[in-house]
Amino acid sequence: MCKFLIWLSDEFGRDIDKGKLIDIYLTHQEIAEVLNTTRVTITRLLMQLEAEGKLTRHKRQIIVAERLLGLCGT
Repeated sequence: MCKFLIWLSDEFGRDIDKGKLIDIYLTHQEIAEVLNTTRVTITRLLMQLEAEGKLTRHKRQIIVAERLLGLCGT
């Protein structure tokens, strides 16, 4: 999940104050299909990452925090 979010931020993201805004809209189901898992799992992982301050969700967009970017070695 971490690497996928980093890839999305590299390919479709733009720099903002809080990190990188992923500039495409993806549903939890679409992310789950790409990662070959369930929508429920994706929802739980996103909630966990948000609680840890590694990403922020605003409406249907994801902002990847610098904290998460550093964890994946980028």
